[in-house]
Amino acid sequence: MRRTLCLGMLLATSAQLAAAQSSVTLYGVADIGLEYLSNANAQGDKLFRMTSGNVSGSRWGLRGVEDLGGGAKAVYVLESGFDLDSGTSSQGGRLFGRQAFAGLENQWGRVTVGRQQNALYDLLINYEPMVLAAHYSALMMDPNFVGRYDNTAKYTGKLGPVTAVALYSFARGTTITSGGANSFASETAGDVKSDRAFGGGLEYASGPFGLTLIYDQQQGTRGLTGQNSGQRDRRLAAAGNFSFGSSTLSPAIAGSAAISGWRRPRQAAGTMFIGWVTASKPHRP
Repeated sequence: MRRTLCLGMLLATSAQLAAAQSSVTLYGVADIGLEYLSNANAQGDKLFRMTSGNVSGSRWGLRGVEDLGGGAKAVYVLESGFDLDSGTSSQGGRLFGRQAFAGLENQWGRVTVGRQQNALYDLLINYEPMVLAAHYSALMMDPNFVGRYDNTAKYTGKLGPVTAVALYSFARGTTITSGGANSFASETAGDVKSDRAFGGGLEYASGPFGLTLIYDQQQGTRGLTGQNSGQRDRRLAAAGNFSFGSSTLSPAIAGSAAISGWRRPRQAAGTMFIGWVTASKPHRP
């Protein structure tokens, strides 16, 4: 006998029910530019091209809030990324690849479920001098520093100057290529660790000073060549900043280690950067 237990969340909005307590915001960014590369490949060839998302990733989205009373709110975000130069969807072709989640929020924080940014993305971006200019950020040296996970339950809370983020992804949606076709990994019966991810972080920000510490761990993906669910890929990041006048100084260090990992056993790598910002910050990528 097959038994199925489903826990679900349904968030519905209607024009007839819209009132002062409810809001739906349509938003977007269109970013395109011309780029010149003096060493575009290993041979040192030059390249002049049109690119989308040079400063901020092009996107459109819907953000909704429904007041439930007593300080509680229902929230949702549907955000679609696209390449403006070609008109194609980003994030592996997903319709809402940047974010797609619903949840509840009150004075104790926000709990959301769906496709969401990881803790590294949420917190480390505040300390990157380029604020993640899509092609030129130091964090782009490791795409997991700006990762997004499918099937994720996430808590975000703020108590005074402290922000806390904790999340668990049942299957983060790694791309699997088989027979020339791509698919996204999902939960695997009999193997709860496959494609799993979890992490969290704390940030303290008060006045001119900010500091954050973040941890992220991914499990290997069954069905992906060279990986199994017993493998782990872990990242730890720490960063701080100090603002004075119109300037901000931002030193940071972020490292990763694969323990019996899919890169090779006990391999470690790190990223360090220091920045000086004097201009206003653009949209998140």
